[in-house]
Amino acid sequence: MAVSCKARNDDHLNPSTRRDVLIGLGGLYGATNLSDPFAYAKPIQPPDISDCSVIYVPDPENPTNCCPPLTRKIIDFKLPFSK
Repeated sequence: MAVSCKARNDDHLNPSTRRDVLIGLGGLYGATNLSDPFAYAKPIQPPDISDCSVIYVPDPENPTNCCPPLTRKIIDFKLPFSK
């Protein structure tokens, strides 16, 4: 594919000017994004950690506890020690 750019004074003979092409491409890209149903900015709900249970999926003999510890005491975050 070759694209050539030739600037001349006889632009009235060629109706598809650069501005028309850019406006057309902008409209094309805008129209293609209107039909995407996955582009909605819908918020997701946070998980309900009060209804947590043990998971037996990877290994039924060794269940995985993914539940966070339930405590009312807030633990302050401390940066890890680095050398």
